[in-house]
Amino acid sequence: MNLTIAKCIVLLIFVGIIITTIFNLKSKKTELGSFENPEIALLYTQKTLTSVSIQLNRGMKSVIQIQEYELAKNKIFKEK
Repeated sequence: MNLTIAKCIVLLIFVGIIITTIFNLKSKKTELGSFENPEIALLYTQKTLTSVSIQLNRGMKSVIQIQEYELAKNKIFKEK
């Protein structure tokens, strides 16, 4: 009998967790936000894309430096 009660409690907790998770996922989808004015949305998009571009360009500079280092190393230590 105690085992049956324990199983019911575990089942209720499990169902509660599932319902809470589903509710949170649905509420997160609606909280993404949107802009009423498309011009403001465009400005925010441009700002975000500019930021991403700057970060990618910084990363590319590092890659170029690493490639130059590899070329110099290969010239010095001629790999076979």
